[in-house]
Amino acid sequence: MKGYRCLGVLLAAGVIAAPALAQTGNAYYQHQRGMDETFRLDVGGFIQKFTTNLRAGDAIGSAGTPFGLEDVLGAPDSKTTLRVDGALRLSRRSSFLFGYRTSSRSSSVALQRDVSFGDQTFHVGGQVDSELRVDVGELYYAYALVNNGDAELALMLGVSAFYNRATIAAAGAVGGVGAAAQTESRNLVAPVPAVGLTFRYALYPKFFAWGTAKGISGTASGYHGSMLSWAAGLDWYFTRNIGIGGGYEYLKLDFEKREARQFALDYRTDGPVAYVSIAF
Repeated sequence: MKGYRCLGVLLAAGVIAAPALAQTGNAYYQHQRGMDETFRLDVGGFIQKFTTNLRAGDAIGSAGTPFGLEDVLGAPDSKTTLRVDGALRLSRRSSFLFGYRTSSRSSSVALQRDVSFGDQTFHVGGQVDSELRVDVGELYYAYALVNNGDAELALMLGVSAFYNRATIAAAGAVGGVGAAAQTESRNLVAPVPAVGLTFRYALYPKFFAWGTAKGISGTASGYHGSMLSWAAGLDWYFTRNIGIGGGYEYLKLDFEKREARQFALDYRTDGPVAYVSIAF
């Protein structure tokens, strides 16, 4: 809960501080920003470090038991993945922010303990293959409390949608010839509405520090979810329309479907990011 209190403090501070930042003229805005930007697209890589725990109940309502994808199933705990972010500006104060992340990890390991996942139990000593794919799409509306060339500070409201597919398969259960093959998959689509705060500050013309934080926690209609995400970094535009950037990103998601065949995911990832930025 500490992270969500910090997010609340940031939101409150943004509202309080906004009136103290005066607006300036269009010429100064374009000098600092390099252009009167309408659209920006950042494409690059995210060097992610993962911590993932899964749980899936069976058809008769058993909750199942949690297990770690990295420590129990041997999934890689780090990987470089695709990162895309962008902004479509409707006006100086209004814009849509969007993003996409994707990761897919697979492993093959001899189990050191029994694993119950959905309707299947995979027994100790058995060789199992596993895969977890996570796709994250984000769309937020941002309203700038201030945007004066030097500083832009905006409140965000929108949704982060998570699509997760987990699969565990074994060619044959422990016991030798005639053992049946086992496969179990679970899909989870988790749209998470969230609020947040984003800022961008011109340290020098065309050289920016930026940051964003967003999150939510709540229960509704048999689902419980919480999300906390933050990122910060630097951008440098070496031409009018093209720049490079880098920073650090953190995400923690807890999501649980509290009904028969329930599914729970505790997912955390963080690491450095680098990208090419195109703006016009």
